[in-house]
Amino acid sequence: MPRITRIIEGLSRHDLVRKERHGLDARGSEAVLTDAGLRAMHAAQPAHLASVRRRVLDHIPADLLPGIAETLARLAGGGTDADR
Repeated sequence: MPRITRIIEGLSRHDLVRKERHGLDARGSEAVLTDAGLRAMHAAQPAHLASVRRRVLDHIPADLLPGIAETLARLAGGGTDADR
């Protein structure tokens, strides 16, 4: 069993996600957060963000942060062909 399948099965047993048939491809499923899963994700955010800051952001020189932030914003927004 692939690792992601085991992870989703475990989350499902704890009522954090539910599996639904994929809307366009009936061969696959999608994992959808339950209300309990959304609450758990929100509860985990502060610790997760603190860990990211400590492990990654705190090691980036301050003068490089604006450029990195701009690049990440473009990636998150999809950008345009001219941006790529």
